[in-house]
Amino acid sequence: MKRLLLLLLAALLLLSTVSCVTTGARFIKTDLPLSDESNVYIYRPFHAMGSGSSPALMHNGKKIQSVLPVRTFFKYSVKPGTHTFKTSLLLVRAVPVTIESKQPGETHYIRVEYQFGVPFAFKMVEVSEAEAMAELPGCFDITGKKAATETRPVAEPRVVTPVKSVSVVAAPTIRKVGKASLFVSVSPENARVRILNIKPVFRQGLELSEGRYHIEVSAKGYQLDKQWINLAQGESRQLRVELQPVAAPVTQPVIVAAPVSKPLSKIKEPEIARLAAQLQDKSPIVKRDAAKRISRSYPANPQLLAVVQNELEKGYMVDSQNRYHTDAMAWYCKYLGASGDGNYKEFLLKVAAESSNRKLRDYAKKSAAML
Repeated sequence: MKRLLLLLLAALLLLSTVSCVTTGARFIKTDLPLSDESNVYIYRPFHAMGSGSSPALMHNGKKIQSVLPVRTFFKYSVKPGTHTFKTSLLLVRAVPVTIESKQPGETHYIRVEYQFGVPFAFKMVEVSEAEAMAELPGCFDITGKKAATETRPVAEPRVVTPVKSVSVVAAPTIRKVGKASLFVSVSPENARVRILNIKPVFRQGLELSEGRYHIEVSAKGYQLDKQWINLAQGESRQLRVELQPVAAPVTQPVIVAAPVSKPLSKIKEPEIARLAAQLQDKSPIVKRDAAKRISRSYPANPQLLAVVQNELEKGYMVDSQNRYHTDAMAWYCKYLGASGDGNYKEFLLKVAAESSNRKLRDYAKKSAAML
């Protein structure tokens, strides 16, 4: 009997309670994340069941918003890491969701759904940007903020009556903010450009709404390039992408000099020789991919360890803005750290102390701690 009364009470809360809240502007994706944060949009599209209830929002056990009625959204900023969100409402079960923010500048979307059952529940689900963009434009900002693009009502024209004539001052016109446009120049010239997270086929000068876009450039015989870009309203972006050729396989043994007093002997195994050559390639992408493979297939190989230390010695002080170079150097640190050879610890601590790149310093420090 007690259980039945609780269920009836929950049903009354969900179906008959009317939330009186003041909302802000309709959703327009205009805010870009801060340089060290990511945006999380939590929204609740219209659904007849449970539409009268307004659960609170929790982040890692802390309340971040008191109510979230239907047709509203709440924007929240997080640092990179693991984050758990859930709802909170008396006598209503909560199904949480955990998201992973891997790096600053990301945007995540979480939909709050009503789930019928015993007891009733509000379920949080992380959805894709495309799915969110189909539902969010019908939601309003629960914090009451007004959109940056909103315009105030224009006052009625004022009539000025001079002594001899009458002139009318016209109301100012409202300028429409144009869409962004994208131009991509590629090398080689026959490379194919695609935008992976939208349906329209790319063409030079393609008009796009403000937001994030996943650009892919590919060509036969070249390394694939993928990157995310952010476009602002009215921006005309010129993007330059130069693809790196795929490294040709090496058939001859390679002699590699390590930065130690003893010279490295010839590498006889063909597969090891090919990987050693890729670790010394001019392309940072080829270097990074080779480092990933040896970490999986050839851990603690003495010949490859010598090559990796030599290349890291030459590259860790290079002040490069190329993220692929940084990735390659970071993988070299991980390979040395995972070797279990304490002779590399002093060298990794040196990299951690002298490198100008924060990411590389962090990887070198963590790798040294493994030894």
